[in-house]
Amino acid sequence: VLTASDEVDLGLEAISKGADDFLIKGRFSVGLLERSILYSIERKRFQKTYSNFKRLSQICDVSINARRLIDSDFNITEVNKTFCELVGLEKEKIIGKKCYEVLCYKDSCSLSCPIKNSISENQIFNSEIEHKVTDRNKVVCIFRASPLLDDLGKQIGIIEDLVDISYRKEIEVKLDAKTNELSWK
Repeated sequence: VLTASDEVDLGLEAISKGADDFLIKGRFSVGLLERSILYSIERKRFQKTYSNFKRLSQICDVSINARRLIDSDFNITEVNKTFCELVGLEKEKIIGKKCYEVLCYKDSCSLSCPIKNSISENQIFNSEIEHKVTDRNKVVCIFRASPLLDDLGKQIGIIEDLVDISYRKEIEVKLDAKTNELSWK
C-alpha cells in the first residue's frame, strides 16, 4: 500500500487485510521500494509453496498406504496418519528421528539398505520387505522408495510408500499348512 497518510494503524489494518507492505509517499527510497517488492514476491512464493504442501499433506493423509519423507541425512521429515498407525507412534514422536529408529529393515545401515541404495543410485526401489516395528515383532510390507527431488531436479531425500500385507502373509502361511495337511491324507 502506498499512501500519503502516515498513520501506523491504517498501515497495520491494510496489512491485516492482505497488503504486503505499507509505504508513505515521499518517505521511502528506491532501495526501500525494491526491497519491499522483493519481500512481497518471496512472501507470495512461500505462501504458494506452503499452500501446496498443506494440500499434499491432506491428500497423503487419506491414503491407505503408509508414507514417509526422509531427507538425505536419513531424518524423517514427514509422515501420514497411516504410517503412524503402522508403527504405533504419534507423528510428534516420529518426526526428526532417523529412519532406522522408527521402522527398521533387516538390512538397515548396511550396504543393502533400500533407502541408501535409492539415494545413491537415484532410482526407484520396489520390494517386499519384513520390518521390525517398535511395538510389534514384525510387519511385512510391499515397499517402494523413490527419490525426492527439489525444483532443480537435485535429490534431497526419499519418499517411502508402504502397504502392510502382514495379514495376507499370515493367511498364506495357514493356507500352505492346510494344503500340506490335506496332501498328506
